[in-house]
Amino acid sequence: GNAERIASTTRNAIVRDGFCLLNCDITFDPSILVDVAALESGNWLVVDGDEPLGHEEMKVILDENGVLTRISKLLDPSMSAGEYIGICRFDAAGADTLMASARRLVNAGSTNLYYEDAMDAAAADLALRACWTERRAWTEIDDEDDYQRALRVAAELDNPSTR
Repeated sequence: GNAERIASTTRNAIVRDGFCLLNCDITFDPSILVDVAALESGNWLVVDGDEPLGHEEMKVILDENGVLTRISKLLDPSMSAGEYIGICRFDAAGADTLMASARRLVNAGSTNLYYEDAMDAAAADLALRACWTERRAWTEIDDEDDYQRALRVAAELDNPSTR
């Protein structure tokens, strides 16, 4: 899994002050990223709380303050606040916490995990807050059906009159 990539990241000029992580298999309204960049300091993840959840979605559970307590595809959809869409931002301390969590998982022999597993393991220390999609267009691309949907989303985003 990609947790190994996070675990092998060293604190350098690129991640020294934190970073924004975007999954490479998403198409999204760029205003979502503008919102993420404008958020106050801290750690943030983008959540879609509008679409119905199934078993394949990366679900999140938030506390009463909108702070992540769990993230996993294995969570009960009825207990989840929404789907993490694959965009998050970490401040310097959050980046260190995420990388340390990923290293702990990999060093324990868990090499088939994803970075979301490191986020889940360190949720209490990360204090990731939700930034909502607010019904803005996005999609993840996992298969041919998703690809076709992504083409429609991209066309919609390229043509503002259809929004």
